[in-house]
Amino acid sequence: MGSNGKFGDRWAQISKAFGLAVEVISAEWGQALDPESFRAQLEADAEKQIKAVIITHSETSTGVLNDLETINRYVKEHGECLIIVDAVTSLGAMDIPIDQWGLDVVASGSQKGYMIPPGLGFVAVGPRAWTAYASAKIPKFYLDLLPYKKSADKKTTPYTPPGESGLCPEASFANDESRGAGTYFCSPHPPDASNPRCDESVGITFVCPG
Repeated sequence: MGSNGKFGDRWAQISKAFGLAVEVISAEWGQALDPESFRAQLEADAEKQIKAVIITHSETSTGVLNDLETINRYVKEHGECLIIVDAVTSLGAMDIPIDQWGLDVVASGSQKGYMIPPGLGFVAVGPRAWTAYASAKIPKFYLDLLPYKKSADKKTTPYTPPGESGLCPEASFANDESRGAGTYFCSPHPPDASNPRCDESVGITFVCPG
C-alpha cells in the first residue's frame, strides 16, 4: 500500500476495515513515493504472499504525482501481484495507457479530469483482476463488480443509475474529441512563483514544492 497523503491513508484504512493484512510504504506529505521501496518489498516476497499493490497515482491532498509506470513495472516483475490504481485526480487529465501498461484495476470519478459533476465512478478491470476476483473471499454486495460487468454486457445496469449524470460523460468526451484527444493532458510542473497568489509574502507555503 502506497501512502503519501490523505487518500493513500484512506486506502489503508479501508483495507484494514475489510480485514486485509496491510503493509504501508509511505512518504511525507508533499513527497512522491519511492519506487525502489516497492521493488525491494516485492523482490523480498519469495513466497508470493503479496496479492496486490494499491497506489494513488495523483495524491489529491497535496498534488503529488507518483511514478505509476515504474511501480507498475516492479509489480509485473513480481509475477503474481496485482496493481490497483486510484486515478481519481489523474484519469482524464493525464495520459494513462491502461492496456499498454497492463494495469489490473483503475478507478476514477467524474468530478476531476472529466470536468463533470460528482456522482459517477469509473472502474477498468483487467483479465488478471477478474481471475483474482473468482477466488476472492472478501465480503461484497453493492460494490461487487461482477453484476455491473454482466449488466454492461447487456447495456444496462444492475441497480438504479443516476440517469441525468449518465449523460454528462458523453458531452465531456465529445468536447475532448472536438479539441483533439489529449488536449487537456497536463504535465506536472512547479507553481508559477510570479503569481502573487503563490507568493510566500502573503503567508502561503507549498506542501508540494514541485
